[in-house]
Amino acid sequence: MAEWSKNKVDASLINGGKEFTTDDDLAVAELNAIVNNSFYSADKSDEAKNVADASNKTAQEAKEIAQEAKDYVAEGVGTSVTVGGVPQISWSADFVEEEKEKSVDNPIVHRNEISNPNLLINGRFTVNQRAIDTKTVDSAQYTVDRWMLWLDSGSATVSTALSGITVNNSSNTSRVVFRQYLEDGIISQLRGQKITCSADVGGTIYSFTTTVPISDVYAIRTIGSVSLPIGELRFIETPSAYAVDIYINAGSIAYINYIKMETGENVTPMSITPYGEELAKCQRYFIRLSGSGNYSQFASGFMYSASKAFNIAPLPASLRTKPTITYSGNLILLSVDGNSEFTSLSVDTLSSNLITLTCGGTFTTGNSCFLGSRADASAYIDLDAEIY
Repeated sequence: MAEWSKNKVDASLINGGKEFTTDDDLAVAELNAIVNNSFYSADKSDEAKNVADASNKTAQEAKEIAQEAKDYVAEGVGTSVTVGGVPQISWSADFVEEEKEKSVDNPIVHRNEISNPNLLINGRFTVNQRAIDTKTVDSAQYTVDRWMLWLDSGSATVSTALSGITVNNSSNTSRVVFRQYLEDGIISQLRGQKITCSADVGGTIYSFTTTVPISDVYAIRTIGSVSLPIGELRFIETPSAYAVDIYINAGSIAYINYIKMETGENVTPMSITPYGEELAKCQRYFIRLSGSGNYSQFASGFMYSASKAFNIAPLPASLRTKPTITYSGNLILLSVDGNSEFTSLSVDTLSSNLITLTCGGTFTTGNSCFLGSRADASAYIDLDAEIY
C-alpha cells in the first residue's frame, strides 16, 4: 500500500473540478486526492505557524537587545546604533579600556588567545611547601617555592595571600630582592633569543624585552629591566646563575600578583597551571617529607652497625642534585628494641626517586627500623636542592 504523497492535487482532477451532488459517484482516485489535499493543507498550516513563531522570537530578541542598548546608553558606556536593521551597541573607548584592564589576567576572557608558557616556576606563588604565612627574613633564604628573598642588611617580611605575595621592606634602610635563579638547562636553550619578562605589581603590569647573552661573564650584570614604583623588575646574571627578580627599594612594600618570563617580544596572558603540575616542577628543587599524624613514617631501613643506620625514603620527584638536609620536630628511629634516639641525620645516596638517609647514634646491628615522628604531627624533613 502506497503512502500519502502530501502533494497538492489540482481541483480539476476531482469530479471534473465541480462540486459533488447526490447523483455523482466518488471514484477511489478522487477520494485519495481529497484526503491528500487535507494532509497538504495541514502541513502548510504547520509551516505557517513555525514561520510565525520564529518571527516572534526574532522580534523578542531584537526587543531585548534594544532594551539592553538603552540601559547601557543610560549608564553612559555606549550609544545605540542600527546595523542592517539590527539594534547594536557602540561602546565608548573608556569603557572598552576599562574592561580590558579588568580582564587582562582572566583566563576565561582570554581562552581564545595564545598564551606562552611561563619559563619561571611557581610564578603565581601557589606552591608553598615551607608553609610560609607571614615570615620575617633577615638573611638570604627561600620563601615560597623557587623564590628567594635576598638582603644586603636588615630584615623584611614576606606574607602569602590567596592571590600573590607581599614583600614588606617599609622599615628597612636597605634594598631587598625577590629572586628566582634559573638552571643552565633553560638558559642554554635561550642563548641569543628574545625574551620578555613581565610582572603584575600592585595591579599594574610592567614588562621589558631583552636578549639572552650568547656567553657569560660570571659577574653581576643587568641584562634587561623596567622601573617600578617600588623598585625594578630585572633579568640579571650573577656569578652562580641567571635570575629574574624584583628589586624592592628601602621603605617600600611590593604587592606582587605574578612574575613571568616567556620567549618572544610580546606579553601574553598569564595562564593557569594546575597545582599538581606546578608542585612537581618545584619538587625538583625542594621536597618536604612530612606526615599527617603524630606518628608518621618518613623512611625505612636497617641498623647497619652499632653507630649507623640506613633508611630509604621514596621521593615524589627527581631532585636536581644531591640535597642538603634539615629537620624539625621530634623524630626517632623505631625498631624491635623500641625507640632509638639518633644524633645526626645526613644524605648518603640519591637515585631518581629514592634517597638514602644515614642516621648516627647507638643502635643494635642488624635490626630493621623506620625513621618517623614521635607524638609530633608537625615534624618534617627538608631536602633542599635549590640554586644559591
